[in-house]
Amino acid sequence: MKHFRVICIDMVGHGYTDKPDRPYGIDFYSDHLLWVIQALNLKEVYLSGESLGGWVAAWFAAHHPGIAKALVLNTPGNVNNNPEVMANLKRLRLFLKQTMKM
Repeated sequence: MKHFRVICIDMVGHGYTDKPDRPYGIDFYSDHLLWVIQALNLKEVYLSGESLGGWVAAWFAAHHPGIAKALVLNTPGNVNNNPEVMANLKRLRLFLKQTMKM
């Protein structure tokens, strides 16, 4: 690939985003990321996240297979929270490794 488009977003409740009065769980952060991707009409993305962002990226990839082409997780928080999520992440990582011939 010759070019990448880099998009940095504020997660819901942070920075310039709305701050709705509701619980901010990992599923809500993941939904917010999906809404941004959909609003930009993106079909596939490369995700990079640090700390909470890493957790959101990992959760998102596990729950929306086929959208995240690759992940860069820098010190993600709490990704081992759910054994099913960890198993999905492992499958996704192996799939991406085979697909990208890493």
